[in-house]
Amino acid sequence: MATLMPRRLGKFRVSRVAEMDESMLQVLRLIHDRILVFRCEMMYAEGALEYIAMGEDFDEVPMGGELPRYNVLVHVDLDPATGQRKHRIEFVKQPEEVKRYESY
Repeated sequence: MATLMPRRLGKFRVSRVAEMDESMLQVLRLIHDRILVFRCEMMYAEGALEYIAMGEDFDEVPMGGELPRYNVLVHVDLDPATGQRKHRIEFVKQPEEVKRYESY
């Protein structure tokens, strides 16, 4: 019998996608390497992408439970030897009382 995967689900936004450049593409690649996208919607007026996704960084959600919201933090490290920038991402769960957007 197959084992079901844990329902590690979350929703989050990525802003500034209207200002797409190589740095932003690198950030999106890092995000997509860590999640399985169930829904992604371009919020054109706000210049943001809204996601619902599954990933190891998210908490488990019971069937029918409300999906928690996460902030995506982007860390930029500078390699002193080469001067190149390297991006890292981190998903941080928003407190339940924070309602940053109500589009879901």
